[in-house]
Amino acid sequence: MSKAKKSMKEHVDTVVDQLPDKKEWAAMRDELIERLPDKDELLEMRDGLVDKLPDEVSGKLPIDQPKKKRFRRTRKVAFWGLVTAAVAGAVAFAKSKMAEKPTYTSSTYTPPGTPTGRPTSV
Repeated sequence: MSKAKKSMKEHVDTVVDQLPDKKEWAAMRDELIERLPDKDELLEMRDGLVDKLPDEVSGKLPIDQPKKKRFRRTRKVAFWGLVTAAVAGAVAFAKSKMAEKPTYTSSTYTPPGTPTGRPTSV
């Protein structure tokens, strides 16, 4: 092993040795969670900060504004497209049933004719 690899390995080992174990991580997490304010306190802090802002700035904040409905126009277009397609299909079906001559049946196919006589040579 080269000298650089040994020194890198020793450095990694020292860093790993300094890391806390699982119990210490859990204790630090619990302590951090206890220090965090609850939702009501956060809302009060927010309201206090908003009150300190100038009116032109606080008026632009998206606080207590209803969420915009996404894809509303797309849904309308899709709905009317489906309605139009359904009506067009119903009209086409009704026209085909009311027609005197059927538009397509399986019996309309005629096989190609068979040649009669011998072909003439050119």
